[in-house]
Amino acid sequence: MSTRPNIMLRNVDDFSSWREQAREFLHQGVAPEESLWLDPQEQLFEPEFLGSLPILEPRVPREFLQLGQKAACFRHPSRWGLLYRVLWRLNTGEPHLLQVASDPDLAKLRGMVSAVERDIHKMHAFVRFRRTEDDTYVAWHEPAHLVVKLASPFFSRRFASIRWSILTPDCCAYWNGEELLYGPGVTREQAPQQDDTEELWKTYYAHIFNPARVKISAMVSEMPKRHWKTLPETVLIPEMLAQAEARVEEMLRYTQEEQAAHPGSRDR
Repeated sequence: MSTRPNIMLRNVDDFSSWREQAREFLHQGVAPEESLWLDPQEQLFEPEFLGSLPILEPRVPREFLQLGQKAACFRHPSRWGLLYRVLWRLNTGEPHLLQVASDPDLAKLRGMVSAVERDIHKMHAFVRFRRTEDDTYVAWHEPAHLVVKLASPFFSRRFASIRWSILTPDCCAYWNGEELLYGPGVTREQAPQQDDTEELWKTYYAHIFNPARVKISAMVSEMPKRHWKTLPETVLIPEMLAQAEARVEEMLRYTQEEQAAHPGSRDR
């Protein structure tokens, strides 16, 4: 067992900075158990580089880079150490590690990636823009993970002709019609609270709501309650759920009456 002290990584807050530091560690032969990876706000002491088994030409498969870019957005500091441990193993005798589905490290890494991908999907589905007085559109969103930079290009393609901003506590995205820019996070109070499009969302949602197919657990899973406060249509959900049973009975009664009035229609 190594008696050398752990190594602190400073200023690792995105995948790019992690890659730079990880390459440095590989070149110096720093093993995973000899390193301590923390986010910038958790700095405790200066880094010490004490590796003794240098890896001069690191092996970095393209699939690992693709996984790493998403895993780096997982909201937990353990992601950095896990990424480095997998990278170290790829370069120290396990070049086919990414194909070993049963490996615990790979299972954790792919679990992080899946969580981030789900959160990107939630952001695409649940961002609601509100129009401001200067005809720009602003949305407030609270992602579970650090997905703003991965999710925002979708909006620049879909709403290319308007100026918009997506504000989150971690990072904000701004589209000026030509370029996608990013800035620091803000508080919810800095986002507009309501506009004329609120009623349009409510009307649309009320029309597509099908009481016969409502499954509360599935609905909450697909539309987590943590996002309800930013979705104008969700104020209708409690009332629509309360009326769901009566509406289903009404639909069944109407169907039965139609079948009684046109007995041959079922055979058509």
